[in-house]
Amino acid sequence: MIVKRLQETYNRTMQTWFTPIRLLVIFLQVLALLATLFWSEFRLLESLQVLSKLILIYATLFATGTLLTRFGLPDSSRPEHRVITALILFLLFIPLLSWWVFVLLGVVTEIAQRFLRTPSGPLFNPAAMGTLIASFIGFTPDWWGTNFSPRFELFGETASIALFFTLPFAGYVAYRYRKHHLVVAALIAISIAYPLIIGQNPLFLIINGTLAFFLLVMAVEPKTSPALMKEQWVYGIILGLMFVFALKFHFIEAYVGALLVANLYQQHKHISLWFKKGTPASPIAPSLES
Repeated sequence: MIVKRLQETYNRTMQTWFTPIRLLVIFLQVLALLATLFWSEFRLLESLQVLSKLILIYATLFATGTLLTRFGLPDSSRPEHRVITALILFLLFIPLLSWWVFVLLGVVTEIAQRFLRTPSGPLFNPAAMGTLIASFIGFTPDWWGTNFSPRFELFGETASIALFFTLPFAGYVAYRYRKHHLVVAALIAISIAYPLIIGQNPLFLIINGTLAFFLLVMAVEPKTSPALMKEQWVYGIILGLMFVFALKFHFIEAYVGALLVANLYQQHKHISLWFKKGTPASPIAPSLES
């Protein structure tokens, strides 16, 4: 009897705390802490200064969201959504930027995800949309927190220590989201298109850490990526090809640009419906995140 109750308690705990979205939050927090420590070379004062930029993004996202809600805009986002967005933005923009840049990131990202919506949720990946807006005004993402030192030799190239955290943990979350077909399709497209269009071996690009983070964390976001396997293959191929074209022609930040184009393809039916009706989107529907 006692063993059965312990088992039931364990099962409830696993179901409550180890959902994909909470696992993703834990992973991003650990990655942000590691990136901060290695960036500051484990010096306490410098680490606190770096983490203050994360706090600014957190506070601005939540403050802007609260203000928009008071003005009557519907808000069905869970707190975890903003936490994830804040952590991703923190890992994308180098901490050397002025404090007000991180405040600006929080404001524009929250506003964009409130107004650019479909019936099922955000039209675009929120962090990607905020990053694009920041790029337009001169602040290009560095992706510093996704490929930090130390580095190790792997297959004749150097790989960031971040890769060894991203692959198992973010990879597991992507698998739990059932979005792994999307990731495979994008990797195949990049592996073929990169040497043909760029004329270089894509191995370093694949193992340096940033691409893994991009595909396993940002590209598989449940609200803005497809759930059906067939659609995931198409989405992944579009994502991979657009990424390579953006690298070649430099018309937009490659990672963010590719993701937003793929989001646009995924949401085109909702966009048509939104323009026909001329009404704001309904609250976010339940997903695998819970």
